[in-house]
Amino acid sequence: MKKKLVLLVVLWMASVACAADLQIDSFDDISSWSDYPVGVIVQGTAPGDPVYEGTGSLVADYTPGDGDAYYLNRSVSMDLSASVIGVSEAAISFWMYIGETSITGRLVNLLFETAYQSYYEYAPQPWNYTLPIGWHHIVVHQSDFTINGNPNWADINTIRITTTAYGNDGTPTDVVFDDLRLIEYEPPPITKTLRTYIVAGQSNADGFGVGVGNPPGVLPPQNLYDIGFDHMVPPNPNVKIFKGAYYNGAGQWNDMAPVFGFDDGSNNRFGPELAFGYEISDWLDEEIAIIKYVLSGTSLYSDWSPFFAGTNQYDYLLATIANAQVAANAGGFDLNIIGVAWMQGESDAGTSQNALAYEDNLEEFIAALRADLNAPDLQFYVATIKDVGVWIYRSLIWQAQSTVAANDPDVYLVTGSDMTAYEHDGVCCGGYHYDALGQVTLGQRFAVEAINNTCIVKWEDLMNFASYWLGTNPQKNIDGTG
Repeated sequence: MKKKLVLLVVLWMASVACAADLQIDSFDDISSWSDYPVGVIVQGTAPGDPVYEGTGSLVADYTPGDGDAYYLNRSVSMDLSASVIGVSEAAISFWMYIGETSITGRLVNLLFETAYQSYYEYAPQPWNYTLPIGWHHIVVHQSDFTINGNPNWADINTIRITTTAYGNDGTPTDVVFDDLRLIEYEPPPITKTLRTYIVAGQSNADGFGVGVGNPPGVLPPQNLYDIGFDHMVPPNPNVKIFKGAYYNGAGQWNDMAPVFGFDDGSNNRFGPELAFGYEISDWLDEEIAIIKYVLSGTSLYSDWSPFFAGTNQYDYLLATIANAQVAANAGGFDLNIIGVAWMQGESDAGTSQNALAYEDNLEEFIAALRADLNAPDLQFYVATIKDVGVWIYRSLIWQAQSTVAANDPDVYLVTGSDMTAYEHDGVCCGGYHYDALGQVTLGQRFAVEAINNTCIVKWEDLMNFASYWLGTNPQKNIDGTG
């Protein structure tokens, strides 16, 4: 390899064998590609001798005034079925270079179409995550492309790349593509099992906390730097997160960062998952995983009910968990689901019917999820909703949450009613969406309950306990002799 590989990223489906492959495009000749805006595509290289294969790369060259997205297209006539390379399972592989400036977020889709039966017939499940400067190897199992219409991998006629990559200054930056292939897929061995927690609920579980900067309309301006938690801004490799799409539960594993909150297009919002994951991982001194599925404005009465006649958020939560498990195994690790951080109830506090039924509905929700996950001891950390007048029947919700926690030894009440909130969140609402401090505090309170009910005792805690009772100050003997 001619260059230093900065980072190897394998999305959903990890290591692959090179026993068989089919090159789809080397990008050494880009004359067959079209672009929008016109002139975005250039033949070239990026800093650091980036060409992975052949003599050239396709560069989506950003110029101020181009707009905020690129659309790159090529008409083809190709059979991209696994049988072409003589394997039972195949994956799409390509190399991508993020350049010019530090990236806070990016969105790329690689799409395949057949006879225009439906727009974007084959597309990777949604992925939007943070990457540093450098080359990244992207591998997507064919089974993890969403399917629209009735496409056929054996009859691909259009390849489309759409991309928006943002630098720290908020403007798009160059993206380089090279060596697009159909390759044999070989799942990696499972090498570790991660302690895993679920974050679920509605808007305050999603999160309006601001990571960096001051988005327009947010009052008062408050981000992680303002409250002294800027150590939570960089991606945290010790906390993996899988956030399921609200409409189907699709997603991928990423390092934790303050970008997995409400999607307002800024890639700069976070919820309780940030501090929740950070504190647990830091305390346990181990890598953990968080699965997140949320949707604003949803009620336990119907949207999250396991007994709802149609497909609802409960079904998509199960789909998210299943997708997370498959993606984890494909990435070489397994999940041990320990607990659920539940931040919900605001939408049920608007009517007496929903509020009066909340206790029974919460008990049924907990019982159903435990049964569906075959986890009878699954812990729940239930946060009380904010004390604000718009939630008319909030006291009934509080009482229901308290009663459920009192009656179930594996349900723990977390105070969320006193969280601070933005006067306006910059999107829709004022007074009840937790601000950056509120979200960090909520996440920490979730973490306290999870840690307090974790069957792991750290050595220093034992020493502190012994010191307290013995009146001494014992030290750990690091050589193991006594």
